[in-house]
Amino acid sequence: MVRETLQAQSYLVHLRFSIFVITLLCLQGLIATVSAQELTVSANFVTKGALSSAESIELRLNRDLSPGEGQLAVLIGETDVTSICTIRGREISYQPGVLTLTEANSTITVYLVSSANEWKEVARLPLIAEAESAPNAEPNPPAPPETAGERSSFLGFQKSEFKPSLTLGLKSQSAVLYFPDTNRPERINFTDITLQASLQAGFAGKNFKLQNQFDVVGASYQREALRFGQLGEAAPQIDLSSYQVQMQLSRLKFNVGHTTYGDNRYLINSFSSRGVTVSAPLTSQFDLSFNAANGTSIVGWNNFVGLNQRKHQVISGTLGYEAFPKRPGGLRVEVGLLRGSLLPLNNFNQGNLTDTERSNGFGMRVVASDKDGRLRVDGGLGRSRFGNPTDPLLNQGLPVVPVEEAARNARYLDLTYQLLRDIALLGDKKVNLSLTFRHNRVDPLFRSIAVFTQADRIDNQFELSGSIGEISANFGHNRLNDNLEDIPSILKTLTRRSGFNVALPVVSIIKANGSLSQFLPRLSYAYERTHAFGAFLPVNGDFADSHVPDQASTNQTLNAEWQVKIVRLGYRLNNSFQDNRQVGREQADLKNLVNAFTVGFSPHRKFELNFDLSKERANNLESGRQDNNLRAGVNFNWQTTARSAFAATISSTFAGDALETNTSRSADLDLQWSMRFGAERSAYRKVEGQFFIRYANRYARSEDNIFFFNNLTKLQTFNAGLTFTFF
Repeated sequence: MVRETLQAQSYLVHLRFSIFVITLLCLQGLIATVSAQELTVSANFVTKGALSSAESIELRLNRDLSPGEGQLAVLIGETDVTSICTIRGREISYQPGVLTLTEANSTITVYLVSSANEWKEVARLPLIAEAESAPNAEPNPPAPPETAGERSSFLGFQKSEFKPSLTLGLKSQSAVLYFPDTNRPERINFTDITLQASLQAGFAGKNFKLQNQFDVVGASYQREALRFGQLGEAAPQIDLSSYQVQMQLSRLKFNVGHTTYGDNRYLINSFSSRGVTVSAPLTSQFDLSFNAANGTSIVGWNNFVGLNQRKHQVISGTLGYEAFPKRPGGLRVEVGLLRGSLLPLNNFNQGNLTDTERSNGFGMRVVASDKDGRLRVDGGLGRSRFGNPTDPLLNQGLPVVPVEEAARNARYLDLTYQLLRDIALLGDKKVNLSLTFRHNRVDPLFRSIAVFTQADRIDNQFELSGSIGEISANFGHNRLNDNLEDIPSILKTLTRRSGFNVALPVVSIIKANGSLSQFLPRLSYAYERTHAFGAFLPVNGDFADSHVPDQASTNQTLNAEWQVKIVRLGYRLNNSFQDNRQVGREQADLKNLVNAFTVGFSPHRKFELNFDLSKERANNLESGRQDNNLRAGVNFNWQTTARSAFAATISSTFAGDALETNTSRSADLDLQWSMRFGAERSAYRKVEGQFFIRYANRYARSEDNIFFFNNLTKLQTFNAGLTFTFF
């Protein structure tokens, strides 16, 4: 006991010394900090004039963002395309084909979004879309000089583009201190090498376009190999993680590699695997697509196309009809077929018990909307015949009743109507109100191998959402039933869920003077009530009244945020209550209460300091036990120079019951300093590197005064890493 006490005191002294060193570093950095370089954005199309629909948009920042500075948002016209952009360090890339460039979206705007969701415009760049050539149009002007990575002609192609990328990483762990011996990490000292490589290439000619991307990863440590969970020690240390080849010949599109296919919710819906997809318009109104893919997600060099195993494939096709070609989505009908079978194989990153399966089915989907877009309809149905062939490995020689193939149905309907849209009220305030109805029914024993769904249930949901200026609110009610056949020996559960939420930005609503408006909060409140109960007492199943569930629960959350100049404040209150009404368990109720506070301090855009404090209380009304959990944490980010940054996190947690029969305490300290370096030769050819050092300290103690045990664990690690990025 004396030895453990001395060790704990030594740890506390070490922790206090670390905090003192951090404080000195912060003070030194604040004194030495100079005005940071303003953030600017350059683009590859500024000096090129018009940009064709086949060319990608490349943006580049003049410096790196500091950890606490926020995130970037990219808009083309009024459309936010951030989620489909590729952001790598200072480079932002947008690939063509997602949003057509027209006069309506001829401006690219880049914003810097802070953690408080404040949008600051960084750059607004004019974008000129190259018009399509008309039969009697004048010839195009001479092409601009070719840039690095792009050629005007290659092997007969009018345009070609290459974008290689290679990142080599070196990570090491040089020192580890641990207590007791049972807390020894698997690896003490190590130096590992990692690799990430990518090649993007594009070729375009008359009525022809070819784009491809190959991504390769590597690791010197065998257990970090991409397919170690699947192949163990035989997994290659350099492996193909993903690839995609897209080819378009006139109006025919052909994709090979990692593809996603399917829009029918209950037949095949966004099924992602390695395979082949072909799509083509038959007429101005009809189109046809076909997909053949491996039955599970795969990576690696072998089974390159994904179609090596005939009994482990999903094959599907869709015929689409567009009733109004000039108004896509006005009325579209899709009819699809599926045939697939699965062997007992897992995804490369998944480990579970699987079975041999096969299913055949067809489905239909209808999407419609009115001319104004106020009414939107999305509905569909699927019929699938599913079976489980006998698997001797699972049967293990036991007498198992074979599964009979069964054909079952599933359907869905999503209906949304905007009752009010942009109705002027109180001057510049606009009113919007929409009503949504969702219906889903899945028959008992329904199963399709290309989707994941729970069978034997019907779900009806109603939603009403609206806004008045900056005020927004949403109300929903959900009714869910299972055991659709009302089989007397099977428990039937009814679930009723209702809830609403409202967002009230007081600072934007009340017209206050400048000195008062900064003290007004942004408020939000959410309430949800769920009642799940058995419809009847099952017969011939050894059920008693106490076995039939009956539980009602409520959950309430209140959030408030303030922004007062350089200080950001936040408060969150969560109150939940679980009311058990089951026969014989009426007192088995649970009640939780959480209070959380956050304080952010940003005296300079190079420095950000955050505090958080939360207290949770959990009451078990049946046993009379109350458990408390108190957590406090501090983290800060400091951009020491334009290319280096320092980050630190300190947190501590105290937990235990009100009677102090058991207590626990933990403390964490993380310090990291990183620096970027490199030499740029042109906009797209560069050599960059990053170096980091990281120190982590973990401490945990738990005591139980009933069973008389006292556990103490400590762990300290020191890591360093170096990465080089080429191109």
